[in-house]
Amino acid sequence: ALPCLAHVSGGLPALDSDTRLIQLTLLGFKEVFVGVLLGTFLGIPLWGLQAAGELIDNQRGISSPTASADPATNSQASAMGVFLGITAIAIFVGSGGLETLISVLYRSYLIWPVYQFHPTLSGPGAMELLGLLDRIMRTALLVSGPVVFFLI
Repeated sequence: ALPCLAHVSGGLPALDSDTRLIQLTLLGFKEVFVGVLLGTFLGIPLWGLQAAGELIDNQRGISSPTASADPATNSQASAMGVFLGITAIAIFVGSGGLETLISVLYRSYLIWPVYQFHPTLSGPGAMELLGLLDRIMRTALLVSGPVVFFLI
């Protein structure tokens, strides 16, 4: 959100000077909430593929107590789960997922502007929300499509 700071700093004088600190704190919490929400939605396909890898290894007879440690999370993980997770990230980056991620971030400000405490769900706002969900689903299908194709 640091690149957005130039656009955001222009609206700071519009806030009430007596309660500016409280408003900025609440707006900061709102932005953290939106970030966690977007991160969760965008992480679901990757976590789903890792869970699919866990299920595949479980069916192969390689259960979690005998699994090696995942160096990224310092926890026990199956080899197929780690492989599918890394493969999904590579496909995500290769298929333009980072550009989609930045686009989703910037378009989220059209749905829930920085200086508003509640989202604007008017006609254009609802279409932006549906567009964001469409991009998330499209990215999820691009990432998981090849793996799901071979599993079917």
